[in-house]
Amino acid sequence: MPINGNRLKLRTAYTHEQDTPSDTWTVNHNLSRSVIHDVAIDYDGQLEKVLPLGVTHPDNNTLVIQFSQPFTGTVRVN
Repeated sequence: MPINGNRLKLRTAYTHEQDTPSDTWTVNHNLSRSVIHDVAIDYDGQLEKVLPLGVTHPDNNTLVIQFSQPFTGTVRVN
């Protein structure tokens, strides 16, 4: 379906589950492009969306996310 005369491009997404508590999460998404991400940590059994201490993109396939203390949780990469 065109939007403003342009075709809408659906992009592949990736979800990273961090099961082991860590203050640095390395997310190998293999999407071969710059990405947008949402980070949610496990806080008392509930996932809470947060802004991490830092995020770097060493290459088009990897995110490195830093926190002030170890957490488990989920990263959704689009």
